[in-house]
Amino acid sequence: MNFLKGHIKLSLFLPVFILVFSMAGQQGARAEAAKTIHIKPFAVHAQKDISFLEDAMRNMMASRLAANTSLQVIEEAGRADYLLEGAITAIGNSLSINAKIITRDGSRPPATYYASAASENDIITAVDLLAANISQQSFAIKMAPARTGQPTTAPSAPAMGQPVAPNAPAFQTAHPDRAFIRPAAPVTQAMAPAQMGSAAFVRSTAITAALGFSKTQNLKMAIQDISVADLDGDGIDDIVVAAKNQILAFHLNGTRLARFGTISLPSSQKIISMAAVDFNGNGAAEIYISAVAGNRPSAMAVEWQQGKFNYLFQNQRWYIKPLTAPGRGMILAGQQATVNAPFMAGVFDLSVVDGQLVKGEALPVPDDINVFSFALADLDGDGATEVITINESDKLNVLMASGKQLWQSDDFFGGSLRYLGGRSMAQRRSGRDKNPVVEQNDMSRDKTYIPSRIIITDINNDNLPDVVVNKNLSTASRVLKNMRSYPSGEIHGLVWSGIGLTELWRTKKIDGYVASYDFRKMPGTNQASLYVGLIINSGWMDMLSAKDSTVLIYPLDLSPGAGK
Repeated sequence: MNFLKGHIKLSLFLPVFILVFSMAGQQGARAEAAKTIHIKPFAVHAQKDISFLEDAMRNMMASRLAANTSLQVIEEAGRADYLLEGAITAIGNSLSINAKIITRDGSRPPATYYASAASENDIITAVDLLAANISQQSFAIKMAPARTGQPTTAPSAPAMGQPVAPNAPAFQTAHPDRAFIRPAAPVTQAMAPAQMGSAAFVRSTAITAALGFSKTQNLKMAIQDISVADLDGDGIDDIVVAAKNQILAFHLNGTRLARFGTISLPSSQKIISMAAVDFNGNGAAEIYISAVAGNRPSAMAVEWQQGKFNYLFQNQRWYIKPLTAPGRGMILAGQQATVNAPFMAGVFDLSVVDGQLVKGEALPVPDDINVFSFALADLDGDGATEVITINESDKLNVLMASGKQLWQSDDFFGGSLRYLGGRSMAQRRSGRDKNPVVEQNDMSRDKTYIPSRIIITDINNDNLPDVVVNKNLSTASRVLKNMRSYPSGEIHGLVWSGIGLTELWRTKKIDGYVASYDFRKMPGTNQASLYVGLIINSGWMDMLSAKDSTVLIYPLDLSPGAGK
């Protein structure tokens, strides 16, 4: 009987023993199969010295990933299952952090992550969010939602002479990770909330996924315009930058701009617009340039041939712009000037004959629109061409070819510091002693501002054209017409809803003046890149004498449903 009872007990508990040993074996197997990760020092791109963040980021990411996941952080990159690399970019006071997870065996494509901090004080909150996103998305770790906008240190101590709050602690301690960042720096104030996200875009719908952005080195110039195209026929896009009276062509090596060609214009001329397009279909894009000297336009085009730029035409009295016309493809649009006005009525289709521009038929646009302020598209696919334009009040409009308005934006779009007309410095100096008040008011008299380009492209893969346009942000510039300054900006992707243009995505606020931008889709893929030419400024008057510019590069995934 005792034997039977013992047998029954063993029979009851045997499955439990098997389950316990099985679980222990599985845990041991998981422990043996623990994955490893190597974290490279983060690259730092900044005008000021923030090199202390290079190793600090590595240490903070290591501690968080080790805590969030079962990953083992190791020093030997060659033995690691995963590699984490990244960069910190400082633009003004704000910081952006890009990170990339790469698998050693290539079983998964690299995953890119992004976070931002309003200042160095907010870096810890940004790292928390970045590590949480990596843990959840690359390693399927379920975590509590990361806190954004919460202070990462204790509140500051009261200033000398100020009352101490009841029950306040005798001393206050900084967040432990402050030791990683600035060990000797005391905590003097509470941190401001950070504005951040896992991408550099705000999306109103989950159609387009954005993967953060990268930044090139700073350029000692004030960018007027940029364009992206393959100039030398090697199958790789190059970046063309227009300064005041120079065109510079760069190869893009990673995030480094390497100049390989330059075009210099006379010092009396300034560049108004520039675009690179392969009209002749030979695989190498030509560069089409509009410049002005006084009130006289000057158009030219060059092509990279046998290691140098050669002129296709020059010194033509036109303002020109490559333009996509529905049903016709890419054309060269042009407009002339008069003695008393920056633009003559009528925009025309131009052709090049023996190095001269020849006027063709007029384009279907209203007479009060200039060649730089509009684009053409069949937004709804009904066979009729719409005119998308930014007016003198910086409102975005959609018009019929007859000029009838279909829609106008409530918000301001565009915003530019490029202009035609105005008094020259010599004219202003000559009148200074006569009437200083009149002189001050005349500094911007009769200026016609040139909007940034309006890009027409399919940004949501529905086989209908969409609109990419900038929005430089400034209240003062819209109130004080002759005192323009844009300390920050955004780029917006807009789709036609049938009754108006609706936002599909926009970049987060970019600190600095968005001088120009270009959008490039990779043939045969759903990948695209947005290139932004940015003038870096630290004060609202800086742009009048700005010397530092850079190019930001935003990669996008245009796959349907990407970013959900």
